[in-house]
Amino acid sequence: SYLEMLKHDQVIGVKNSSMAVLDIHMFKYYAPKDVVVFNGPDEQFLGGRISGADSGIGGTYGVMPELFIEMHKAINNHDIKRAQKIQIDVEKIIRDILSCDGNLYAIIKKILEKDNIFCGGVRSPLKNISHDDILRTDDIHLSIQKAKDKYLD
Repeated sequence: SYLEMLKHDQVIGVKNSSMAVLDIHMFKYYAPKDVVVFNGPDEQFLGGRISGADSGIGGTYGVMPELFIEMHKAINNHDIKRAQKIQIDVEKIIRDILSCDGNLYAIIKKILEKDNIFCGGVRSPLKNISHDDILRTDDIHLSIQKAKDKYLD
C-alpha cells in the first residue's frame, strides 16, 4: 500500500494517474511525512494542482510545455481565472489529439516533427498514424501555436 511504501526513506512521492482528485488529497494529506505528489491526467492539471498536487507529469506536455508552464505560473500567482482559460484551451487540444486514429504517442511524435523534433513512430502493438491523422496534426499544431500566441508574452 501507499502508506507502506512511504515507510522507506527513498520513497519521496507519487504520481497520481487516476481521474479522481480525491486521490491527490489522500496521497498528500494523509502521508506520515512530507511528500511530492504529481498530477497525472493532463486534462485535469488545474484541478489536480488546486487539490494539492505539487506539479504534474503528462504525455501531452511534450507538444505544449509552454502552456503547462504558463498554467503552473498562473496557479502559483493565484491567478486561477488565467489558469482556467489556459486549461480550457489545453483540453481542446488534448481532445483533438485523442480524436485521431493513431495512438496518442504516435500523434504527439508527428506534432513534434512540425517543430523539427524527429522521434519516429510508435512500435507495435501501438497504432501508428493514418493519412487523415497527418492532416489533423497540422490543425492541432496550429491550435497549439495560437494558444501560445494568446498566453505567452
